[in-house]
Amino acid sequence: MESAPRQALRVHSEQPQRDPARLETSPTDSEPERVAAASQARRSPTVATATAFVVLGVIIGTWASRIPAVRRSAGLDNFELGFALLAIAAGAVLAMPLVGRLVRPFGSGRLTAVGVAMCCLALPLASFAWGFATLALALLCLGASVGTLDVAMNAHAVAVEFARKRSLLGRFHAGYSVGALAGAGLGALAAAASIGARANFIAVAGACAVVCAVLMRKRLLPRGETAGPRVRSKLRGVSRQLLLIGGLAFASLLAEGAATDWSAVYLQGSVKAGMAVGALGYAAFSLMMAAGRLFSDRATERFGAVAVVRSGGLLAAGGLALALISGQAATGVAGFALLGAGLAPIIPAVYRAAANTPGAAPGVGISLGATAGYLGFLLGPPAIGTASRLLGLRGALGIVVLAALVVAAFARATAPGSAPVAGGPAERSCRVL
Repeated sequence: MESAPRQALRVHSEQPQRDPARLETSPTDSEPERVAAASQARRSPTVATATAFVVLGVIIGTWASRIPAVRRSAGLDNFELGFALLAIAAGAVLAMPLVGRLVRPFGSGRLTAVGVAMCCLALPLASFAWGFATLALALLCLGASVGTLDVAMNAHAVAVEFARKRSLLGRFHAGYSVGALAGAGLGALAAAASIGARANFIAVAGACAVVCAVLMRKRLLPRGETAGPRVRSKLRGVSRQLLLIGGLAFASLLAEGAATDWSAVYLQGSVKAGMAVGALGYAAFSLMMAAGRLFSDRATERFGAVAVVRSGGLLAAGGLALALISGQAATGVAGFALLGAGLAPIIPAVYRAAANTPGAAPGVGISLGATAGYLGFLLGPPAIGTASRLLGLRGALGIVVLAALVVAAFARATAPGSAPVAGGPAERSCRVL
């Protein structure tokens, strides 16, 4: 007969050893502790992803608000600045397809962290430029960094919302909008306080790096973790589905770029409103877009992406048409606000659909949608300006109304990504990358 200590030692050695890396709690843990651990495991990737979106918005908003200061320090005129700014587009367009193909082997979580680091390093570079060539090179680096983070964080966001089994992309993109407003506001305050662009950029980049180190470290999804069967890319060339999704992204961001660059000009010039009312038009557009994205996830879960995108396109077209037809300051501001509310849910739905296109790896689909959308955002405003010479600004902005109607007409292309919630009508397994 075994002694009591020896028997206890044998029984202890036969107990299964707990793996400290596992999230599961032991049978002796209380129910509240198990619930808290599971809730923390779900929230951590969500918080990390939201942080990436906000940080990108802050960096873009900071840069946009200090462009005049950078132009002066580099000694450029407006013509040279316009060509230098094209380097941002070139960097982003070159980086996005490459990053889309790197998502699978390296993981979207790792690439998101790399993208954040690149953006924090690239933002201050522009403030050290001393001429056209150095500024263009710095902006090429900034564009490549923005393109890297844009594709990686959206691929990670799609994976996170599938793992959480609920729509989250709208809220993530709302975080970007809020971050952009905050960055622009901080830049304006820095300019008013006569703080140079270099000090402003270094302070913002340093703060963003610290915030990301605290909120993102060990919280991004690991490479290879899956939700549902793995998706193998069998796509050769670009499918009709991806072409339609890219077209929706192009049209939606063309409208957003036009509102960004032309809303104040239209209200001050064509409507004869004051400068304050002109600024209010873009502010109303931005605030309604951020608010609309906060509520778009709930609407998507309830009505589906197709209905939400179609309604958003019609609302955007109707709102801008109201602003163009009325010719009044108040209705003009209201029209741009409706344009922002209508456009709000479209890009999140487009990225979700791109990530779930049959036969295409999620990163590849998102990179195509992001590249097409970025081109629309950059090419739309100069196209409006060119058309205004023939049609006047009011007539040229009719192109934006047509773009919103195109989005409504082809909203069906977003069907594959309309239901990340388990059991939804259009559910489709998506690899967590």
